[in-house]
Amino acid sequence: MGLPVIGQHEAAALLELCAVAQADRRDCLQLLLSAPSPGATHAFAVLTGRLGRFTDDPAAPDPGIFESDWLCALLRFAPALAGHHASLGIDQAITAGTLADVGLQIAVHRLAHGQFGLETWA
Repeated sequence: MGLPVIGQHEAAALLELCAVAQADRRDCLQLLLSAPSPGATHAFAVLTGRLGRFTDDPAAPDPGIFESDWLCALLRFAPALAGHHASLGIDQAITAGTLADVGLQIAVHRLAHGQFGLETWA
């Protein structure tokens, strides 16, 4: 089962939650308002499966998951992370700062490469 398509309001809320810069919002909205790819669904499952788990075994790169898949999954995963933090009593300011790093990394990619994207380990 894939990730559901989300609407304009929910997509805009995700961009706020992740502090996505204005210069990157159009591209992020296009990504979020499209049907999620199988790679994005798999990336989301990887993130969900590792939530709250710290291991010495990092997730191995998967050549079938592309940069845009990870970006879509990270944005869609933000509410799950915020909920997990809340369940642990983590201060909302810490959660906001953590999620704002997603938007920051998207902005850094634009500055470094001159285009929309997100550096990944793959």
